[in-house]
Amino acid sequence: MIGQRDHTESLDCNWQRDGKLLRLLNRIRSALRDGWHDPVTHYGANYQGRFEIKGSQVFGVVTHQSDISWREPKSVVLLRDQQEVASTCSFEAAGHSWRFTIDTDREFAADDILKERLEVFAVDRLGGRSRLRMEGAMQLGYIREVFGAPSALELSIDFSRKANGKDYVRDGWYGPEEEHTWTWGDVQHNGASR
Repeated sequence: MIGQRDHTESLDCNWQRDGKLLRLLNRIRSALRDGWHDPVTHYGANYQGRFEIKGSQVFGVVTHQSDISWREPKSVVLLRDQQEVASTCSFEAAGHSWRFTIDTDREFAADDILKERLEVFAVDRLGGRSRLRMEGAMQLGYIREVFGAPSALELSIDFSRKANGKDYVRDGWYGPEEEHTWTWGDVQHNGASR
């Protein structure tokens, strides 16, 4: 028994000397903090989200693409013409997502939005980037601003029996029915009124 105890004590000393025990304790502490099953710990994260731009602020929400991790992004960065303009590391938890706001020193124009010169990425702790989507309603607002009100209707063609469609068809069409007109074969020709 005495020989076994001495052997065990010398084994413990060897572990400590080699740093293996310290590395094992660090791995256990990391696993307790992050979770053994958290692949973000080893591979980084894939985020998804959306953003809007109002004046000189960019704000939005980001979440994990799959609900396997609770890690927030390291940062969210704003690029204009592929050059970093601004970023933030501050997030507000919102359930399983994080809200962010990026303040810039300039206001963005409709041209920046419509020509897709602006990009926003969520960056994980390993440096991997996940592109966030621009909010569609915001884009529509800028389109309306640039192009103004819709133009007046120039021509309306209706292919029902009592409408004007018969004046604009040539070969490849059957006669009009009550609400529509069928095409005939693979080729249909439209033409100006006779």
